[in-house]
Amino acid sequence: MAIKNVLQRFTPLWNVTGFEQDELRAYSNDKMVAEARRGLLALCVLFAAILVIEAWFYYAVLADTTCLYTCILLALLVIHIGISCRSITELKSLHLMGMTILVVSGTAFILLAQQAGNFNSIQFVSIAMLFMLVPVVPWGLREGLSITGIIYGTFTLSTWGMQSRFEASNLWTLQFIMIGAGIISLVLVARNAGIRKADIKRQFDLEQAHNRIMVLSNKDPLTGAWNRRFFSEQFSQYIQRWQEEEVPLYFACIDIDDFKPLNDTYGHTFGDEVLKCLVETFQFALGDKGVLARIGGDEFVLLFRDIPPEKLFASLFKQFNEHVDEKSHQSHQNISFSAGVIAVESSVAITREELYSQGDVALYKAKDLKEVKEVKEVKEVKDSNDAPNVVIFPVAETTHAAAFKRVSNATGSDYIDGAVTSS
Repeated sequence: MAIKNVLQRFTPLWNVTGFEQDELRAYSNDKMVAEARRGLLALCVLFAAILVIEAWFYYAVLADTTCLYTCILLALLVIHIGISCRSITELKSLHLMGMTILVVSGTAFILLAQQAGNFNSIQFVSIAMLFMLVPVVPWGLREGLSITGIIYGTFTLSTWGMQSRFEASNLWTLQFIMIGAGIISLVLVARNAGIRKADIKRQFDLEQAHNRIMVLSNKDPLTGAWNRRFFSEQFSQYIQRWQEEEVPLYFACIDIDDFKPLNDTYGHTFGDEVLKCLVETFQFALGDKGVLARIGGDEFVLLFRDIPPEKLFASLFKQFNEHVDEKSHQSHQNISFSAGVIAVESSVAITREELYSQGDVALYKAKDLKEVKEVKEVKEVKDSNDAPNVVIFPVAETTHAAAFKRVSNATGSDYIDGAVTSS
């Protein structure tokens, strides 16, 4: 039972990204890549500084050129890895780079000692610092045990396999230094891993809570559409991003026709279902190609891309009523909505406020077109300048209208207005 409890305590420390939740695991991996890169850079800076000091000591005090050149080569390796790690995005690769520094350096120290036939004081200090540098990189206990085990095993096998070349006191001193420094390093690795995982979990929970609060504050509680606050604060970002991608965008003001009489006739519960059905119909048709916001009552605004507005609205008119029939289970008259749509080329600079203003004008244009009845074929209605500005074509089963205005330059002087209606 005691062993089981100990194992349960150490299991969370085994892997710094080992979380049960997939989202938390992905979040921790992104965090740990950044932390591992910073830790590896710190390791490189510290170890390079130590090697430079050792190189100076071997040159000025001991006059040992072999050790001098070894320290210089190791310092160059460490600097190279420090520069290279800045472009690495995989956690395992960063850990392997850290292990490479420590293992290669440890092997070099062993070879120097074998050549000299003993360990001098600088080499003992170097070995101790080699173990003490392990916690600088944010490993889990798994990686910490692996690296300390490899270093300890390499030193032990290399020295005890050639006992005749070393004094027994040197070998036992080496063992004492490695075991003591290794235990201290592993304790620090385990403690850091526990603190780091707890910190990542807290950060994740805080960000999730913040995201939920932001969604709740920007969502319409009835329909699930975005609300006016989201429209005011976020729509400009969508406009800017899509225009930077050089895609045409469309903006629509949408209004359910005669919504108050609808509420009075069939009840507010039915009216709520109508609003929900309108939102669900648009969201299903748009997917990730548009955002819909309810700005008040039965008024909505829509920003979308990649779908021609004529095609979108021609299909949605019928789908909307069918969806209301499915959800309400109540006999009712056909329900219609009007939409004023603005189509903007990617080269046109336009603000959210300008879109909303022009969309509102187009919406009233669409409502005026409700007076056009019994349209049997596609035709053009021309203004006094004999330029086509209204295109009317039939949509089956219910009467809807959508006025379209296409803005092709910054002044808006060149445009085409269109409407979709049916009897």
